[in-house]
Order: sequence, then structure tokens, then C-alpha cells
Amino acid sequence: MTTFDQALSSFRALLEPDGIAVQPTGVAAKFVGPRFSEPIFAVPDVHLCDGKGGDIFLKGNPGKAGKLAATLRAIYRYRNNHTSRAIQLGDWFDIWRVCGKDPMNMAFGAIENAAVFTEILDWDSALGLPHVIGNHDAAFLNAIPNRRAAQPNFFRPGFWVGNNVYALHGHQTTVSPPAGKTFDQVVVHAATVLGQFVPGATWIQQFIDQQHVAEDVKQWLKETFTGQHEDVDANHRAKNPTAPPDPILSGDFVVRENQQQLLSLVAQVETFPASNGRAADLVLVAHSHVPCVSWSRIGTRPVVIADAGAWTYDKAHLLIAAGDTVAVFNIV
Repeated sequence: MTTFDQALSSFRALLEPDGIAVQPTGVAAKFVGPRFSEPIFAVPDVHLCDGKGGDIFLKGNPGKAGKLAATLRAIYRYRNNHTSRAIQLGDWFDIWRVCGKDPMNMAFGAIENAAVFTEILDWDSALGLPHVIGNHDAAFLNAIPNRRAAQPNFFRPGFWVGNNVYALHGHQTTVSPPAGKTFDQVVVHAATVLGQFVPGATWIQQFIDQQHVAEDVKQWLKETFTGQHEDVDANHRAKNPTAPPDPILSGDFVVRENQQQLLSLVAQVETFPASNGRAADLVLVAHSHVPCVSWSRIGTRPVVIADAGAWTYDKAHLLIAAGDTVAVFNIV
């Protein structure tokens, strides 16, 4: 099994020729003994727009595109030499800022044809990078980017990344449930969408219409997965002073918003036959743009939740999990 230090050292060596380094953010968690059978690289929110003035990925800095392309290239080269996994945690495109209308009716040409993103999209395609579908790229529920048209199963609202790591965007917990219903009453239906919906099989609205639930729950599902709700502002999370239980050894833990609701979703996904008995030790999310680690429980099982940050404005984060450790880095 590859240790965390081995994976980090090898990845650093792949970035060095491009003059790029990984710098610890201090956001990390460590388990008692190895937890990840192979290294995982997770790219958080990117928000590719159209390369123009309102592009919150570039934010007036076209050189940033080269930094992300180099990061994807390093992941590609690492995977050529080492067994590993990679995932992008949602909001790959920013449909709202480009189309300014219903994201479910969006054509992606303005983003895909922006010359500044050519190398990024080339490496995305070469990697066959799986993408969680976030609230800013909800149009992927109906049609995926043209360069990835042959890979609809690589665009989903949630993924198992190995046997004990589940990835979702995190926005599913930021929309209030229908009046008179608690989150617990609708979580099963949200988890069904997370666990079973595959683009190319049906449109999201058709899928929701097939659910045998009340109309207000169907509307909640639609708003949760396609509604134009902005990302949360989570810059002031409180530290968690409680010592984590075994098998979590240590970490710079905070009390993350909606952490139990996130784990409720994952707990339901674990029950699906397609999950094949998998159980999460680690849940990967994005959406808040602020890296952090927290812990809570699914039943009696302690689970770490790791928020991987973002590539918006002046941010450039990458999450790496290997051996006994998960950590978030700045790409500088």
C-alpha cells in the first residue's frame, strides 16, 4: 500500500518541472492505520466560465489556466505509473454565470470553445476524470460536455471512490425541505437520485417524476439538484474541541454546517444494492469553497468529512488521500 508521504513525494516531483508546488493548508486528518488502498486526488469547485471578464476561475489571470492544466497533467502522469483514483467534486463549469437562465437548457459552447481552457479540457478528457455534478453545472444532468459525450457514467451526483470513500458536491443539504417535512423525511429520495441517476438514462425531471412521493417533495428534489441557489458562505467554522474517536487519530477538526445531513445521505446510499456493502470512512465534498475537515457518525461508525476547497478567484486547492491521511493543499 502506498503511504501518504510516498504519494505526496511522487506527485510533487511530477509538478516540479512546471515550476509548481503543493503547499500544505493545515487542513488534514489522520486515521489509526492505513485507510486508503490507493491514493485519491480530488479537485474541488473550478467554475470554468467563458474566459471573459466575469470568469471567477480566471479572475483576470489567464496564467491560472496553465496551473490547473499542469495539475491535471501531473495526476495523469501519476496514474500512468501508480494505481490511484481521481475525481472532480462538482461545479466544473459555471453554467449560471454564462447563460443567465435555466441551467437545464444550457449549451456548453461558450465554455468549451474558450481558447484559454483548451489544455484543461484536453487533460480532463485524457484522464477520463469523473465529475460529481454540482449546483453550478446542474445542466450535466441532461447533457454532458461534448468532449466527454461517450462517457455519461463519469458524470453523476455522487460516486464511490474505492470501497470506503464517497464523494458528493454538498449542496444537497442547503435547500430547506418542504414545509411540514424534516430533512429526514426526504433524505431517502435525495439519496436515490445520488445513488442511481445516470445521465443518458433519462432527464432529471423525468427521473424525479417517476418517484412515488408527494408533489412538494418532487419540487424539493428538483430545486435541490437544479435550482439556482448560490454557494454557502462558510468562512467562520468553529473548532471542534472534542477528541475524535477511534479509528480517527487526529486532525484540525471544525464543526461543519450540515455535516449530519450529509452523512444521512451517504448512509442511505450505503443501503442500495449497487453500493455492494460499501461503507464510508471518508466523505469528500466541495461547494463551500473553504477547505476543512470535520467528523461525525453514521450510526456508531465515526466518519471524516473533508471539504476540498475551490479554484475560484485566488484559490487553487487539491485534496490528496493516501495511506492513513487525507489533506488539502494549495497549488502554488
